[in-house]
Amino acid sequence: MMKDNISNADLARKIDMSAGRISDYLNNVGIARINNVLKFVNFFHCSVDYILGVKNEYVFVDYERVYNKDKFVKRFQELLKAKHIGYNEFCRRVGISLSCAYKWRKGQVPDINIIQKIARNLQVSTDHLLAL
Repeated sequence: MMKDNISNADLARKIDMSAGRISDYLNNVGIARINNVLKFVNFFHCSVDYILGVKNEYVFVDYERVYNKDKFVKRFQELLKAKHIGYNEFCRRVGISLSCAYKWRKGQVPDINIIQKIARNLQVSTDHLLAL
């Protein structure tokens, strides 16, 4: 935003989000939903990891990324299988409830902080985990 001299209000209009919400995120108040994170990612054409500060290197990405629950669940299951880890063991390891993990399969969207925790534990990028 600073590089392009974009204010909270300007960005809010461009990505259909309130300036207050953007201010909250910039000040680490609240936890962003994945759909809001993707609004930033798509506007700035970068990775989820870059927008979240996990990676410092900006890489231009020129395609629209949309969260797809089914792709996320499938990728999550593939990663667990590849690493020979069961749901129970993984949930214990990461500190999330098993019922929470099962809710994702039924459509509940995990918070971005949980998604980051999962990606770190499985040693993949957030973009890879989300199948973006």
